[in-house]
Amino acid sequence: MCDHKWMVFSTSLVPPTIMVYCPLCGIHGRVEDYSAEEWGDAFYAPDKNYRWHDDKRVVAQVREAKA
Repeated sequence: MCDHKWMVFSTSLVPPTIMVYCPLCGIHGRVEDYSAEEWGDAFYAPDKNYRWHDDKRVVAQVREAKA
């Protein structure tokens, strides 16, 4: 099991979320509960990814088991 280190890399407008990934395992996630300041910072994340430190607000994608 990975001890995720979430990095913000983008935003999504539909639905409005902050998009994150873990460089250790490659899984993606999203943050749906964010402030206006956090959204503003994340808007520029494609130019410079940065660490997201509040793991409790990240909704991680569930990977499907390989057949």
